[in-house]
Amino acid sequence: MTLNLTELAKDALKEVIAIAMWHSSTALSKMIDERVNVRLTKLSLIPISQIPKYFGKNNVLSVGVYSRVLGDISGTTILIFPRKTALIFIDTLEGREVGTTDMVDMEGRSILEEIGSILTATFMNAIADFVEIKIYPSQPVTVFNFASSIVNFVLLGVRREVNVGLIVEVEFKGLKGEVSGNFIILLESNSATKLLTLIDKKTKENIKEKKGKSWVHKLFT
Repeated sequence: MTLNLTELAKDALKEVIAIAMWHSSTALSKMIDERVNVRLTKLSLIPISQIPKYFGKNNVLSVGVYSRVLGDISGTTILIFPRKTALIFIDTLEGREVGTTDMVDMEGRSILEEIGSILTATFMNAIADFVEIKIYPSQPVTVFNFASSIVNFVLLGVRREVNVGLIVEVEFKGLKGEVSGNFIILLESNSATKLLTLIDKKTKENIKEKKGKSWVHKLFT
């Protein structure tokens, strides 16, 4: 498959992700009863062979929450937090002072899986709503290791089916401490081609129908 997207389609994909961030911010804020802004810092669409190298440059102890993508398109998603980010989330949700938790127990794992479920669902729902398809994530699984090792572990099960990965780097503003993470979407080759084609098609349709209103506005009305 080709990695090429028109500039308009790339902009559309960024705005879809921005909508997902908005929904993620709302859901997380309600979950922890504290305002959280999820902000996109970087968006990359890269060949699967380069993904381990991408994370090798910042190889820190991390928590990975991964799920299968089911429905009209198929693949796998991975949400990766540095360990310090995971501990901040756990302390915040437990109502403890940040820095109290020094290890992830079963309760902490459950919290991280819930956060992973929320972020995965909002990301995938935003994409599904834009291109008008049905997709949903499976029950999440949590793993602990270096970031590149987590990615390699997940890739072992999907490498033959996947050619490219969409990597979304995010920051969580509003929590105490440096809170960041990466959301990776690994779509099976046919599904990736289908999704990128739908995004490009939908973008062109929205340009024709725009007439003073952006498609982002239409999604919220």
